[in-house]
Amino acid sequence: MELRKRFASHIESNWVQNNHSLKDIPCVYAILGYDLFSKAKDIFYIGSTVRLHSRYKSHKVPAKVQSLNKVNILYYLPMDSGFYDYEIKLIRTLKPEFNRQHKNG
Repeated sequence: MELRKRFASHIESNWVQNNHSLKDIPCVYAILGYDLFSKAKDIFYIGSTVRLHSRYKSHKVPAKVQSLNKVNILYYLPMDSGFYDYEIKLIRTLKPEFNRQHKNG
């Protein structure tokens, strides 16, 4: 949990925040949840895609984060290659709440 919090701060500082003009680009992305009262933040999902805009439009995780009474924000890291391997590494290391991959090994 502590590692996820530290990496969430890294994401905020170094990745691109969704400004609602997403393009269909290859990237690794993270969905962070923020508690407005406690100011706590956490990484709820890590993913990768070659078409970010299309993927985000159909994503179910933002609604799940909101159902926990948290504000969700998408951050992404554009990558031309290696994004799938980086996604898997992050999931295994950080174990976000809504990623299934880390729960299956």
